[in-house]
Amino acid sequence: MFDDDFEYDVAFSFAAVDEAIATQLNDLLSPRLRTDVQNLAMLAENHVDAALDRCVNRLTRGRKPYSLRA
Repeated sequence: MFDDDFEYDVAFSFAAVDEAIATQLNDLLSPRLRTDVQNLAMLAENHVDAALDRCVNRLTRGRKPYSLRA
């Protein structure tokens, strides 16, 4: 319906306690828009390891793994 440069027209995330509301909102929007709904807890769980890996890589760039000394 909108710009084809994006995978979704509307993307939103919610806390577990708001899952019923998020589902209702998605049901109302999805017939006319491309939607993506994400549970915040699941997003956090999926991205924690990746974020930690990026931090370790930045701190240890050019050094032996797990060593912060030059």
